[in-house]
Amino acid sequence: MAGDYSTWFNEDGSESRALLYKLENIGIVKLYSEKEKDGFYSHKWELTKKGKEIVDKDKLLQELWKQGNILKFYNQILNYE
Repeated sequence: MAGDYSTWFNEDGSESRALLYKLENIGIVKLYSEKEKDGFYSHKWELTKKGKEIVDKDKLLQELWKQGNILKFYNQILNYE
């Protein structure tokens, strides 16, 4: 598999967050939470198996995911659905 399949987003980025939840609803990404040693939780979005299969075939999607450009990533994914 190519690349790192997790991304971070700005907490103020409500539009990006909404798009990530839409991507989760169609099975492209999933939000994972892990408890840290200090008792806090870290959260990250990762591509699902379906998401990885799509992104692995498209260099533009790989770059958009790596950059964290959720708006463009979301619009490109819609072209595949």
